[in-house]
Amino acid sequence: MLFQVHRSEFEQLRAMAAEDSHVVAYYDKRGLEDSRPKLPTDRVSLYERLIAKTGNVQLVQDRGGALVRFVVARGGSGLAIGPGWREGIEKIASNDSMNEGQVIANLDAAPRMKPGAYLRPVAPGWYLFYDRDEN
Repeated sequence: MLFQVHRSEFEQLRAMAAEDSHVVAYYDKRGLEDSRPKLPTDRVSLYERLIAKTGNVQLVQDRGGALVRFVVARGGSGLAIGPGWREGIEKIASNDSMNEGQVIANLDAAPRMKPGAYLRPVAPGWYLFYDRDEN
């Protein structure tokens, strides 16, 4: 499982994203284009190395770092074939009262469930998520 194999990288990326929350809200394999002038080159290089080790996940954070998502796969958005969806790994701060999503034991059926966010715990504060739009 991706999370178990690369947990230390995900932990380090989450900590870095929280420290840099005033600058970094979104990062993917194309880089931190908007943040480059604001972050030191060595910091950007560290993000790039860690993201590459995790299989080029997309990092998205919200609420000042209280929620950090690592999007592993996505699809459907803007296509006529169906609704948009995302799946990946999510870290929710323990003090975040805005926990979004229904916690379920297994995500296998999530693509067939009604639109929304579904979470499966994998470690304290860490979840696998599946998120599907209305259309």
